[in-house]
Amino acid sequence: MCCLCLIWGPTFNSMNLGLIDKLKNFIKGGIPQGVLSGCISEPCRQYALYLHHSVLTGNNLMYVVMPGNYSVNLEVEMPAGKYKADWINPENGSVVRGCTFTYGGGIRILSSPNYKIWVFTSFRYIQNIVIDIM
Repeated sequence: MCCLCLIWGPTFNSMNLGLIDKLKNFIKGGIPQGVLSGCISEPCRQYALYLHHSVLTGNNLMYVVMPGNYSVNLEVEMPAGKYKADWINPENGSVVRGCTFTYGGGIRILSSPNYKIWVFTSFRYIQNIVIDIM
């Protein structure tokens, strides 16, 4: 089994696979040039994304990994709610950084921890925010 499957496994297991959507507009900005990214979600419930530093070879048959010392500030669009977020090292599955936050909705900046090649993060919706406008 590939290591990406091992890392994404717990996230996939907690998602309703019939509702999973490959998001193309979740990440609004902050992805450096030369970084591969992917994102899936169970809309308004949980999100998962990864970043990987590599380049496609000239014959487009494989990627060459570009190790380094990286961190990113991603701009993502999220609905209002309370979330549990974990940044995970895909090399060993360890949680590098975790937090719980409440957000009013819209675009939020997510700052990654330092990583060498790739990083994975997941956000789980904990509860809805009710805004009383009266």
